[in-house]
Amino acid sequence: MDEVAADGVSMAQYIDEMMEERELSDKEVALRLGYNTPNLIRMFRQGRMKVPLDLVPALADAIGANRSKLMDRALHEYLPATIRALILCHSGLTDNELALVSFIRKISNDADPSIDDEHIRSGLERLFVKPSPIPQ
Repeated sequence: MDEVAADGVSMAQYIDEMMEERELSDKEVALRLGYNTPNLIRMFRQGRMKVPLDLVPALADAIGANRSKLMDRALHEYLPATIRALILCHSGLTDNELALVSFIRKISNDADPSIDDEHIRSGLERLFVKPSPIPQ
């Protein structure tokens, strides 16, 4: 089964919500993408067809979505195992570091806490910085 984004909204639902919010018709979006008929857009909105990845940037522009966020949503939904493998191989993080990042995202509800927050910084330092030995 396909995964959905962390917010629980599928790609199809997201496209539909964005179009409804902006009062865009299938025909209008189709024309913005260079199609004469709205059938393809309707299939994207209904989840009957996946959006081809090379079409995501243009679709994002057509519906007023952030290109990067729409692509992330598509990749995580359509290719979750591939994304996990790419992150494991190319993130530069160890498995333990990735687990820490995942845990922070989970407990912060994806709030993207800043290391510049003094409470966060001091808490991490208390956990990870070893005290200097006391000179004798």
